[in-house]
Amino acid sequence: MGKSQGWLSRVSGLDIHYISRLVNGKIQTPSIQTALLIAKSLNCLVEDLFMLDFSRYPNMSFREQEKKAHG
Repeated sequence: MGKSQGWLSRVSGLDIHYISRLVNGKIQTPSIQTALLIAKSLNCLVEDLFMLDFSRYPNMSFREQEKKAHG
């Protein structure tokens, strides 16, 4: 069974409305501190929180791919 936004709010101490905006893409990137807190709450690596598709440009570095994606 998956975890709910309410559960994450209770475990992390983050406001449920903030989590909702993050999940729905209204907040694009959380602060490092927030990302680390969420990762700790979910018992995962912070890198696991971000969907990175390196398959589009396998010969580019992460920084080059980010630059291409965000102009």
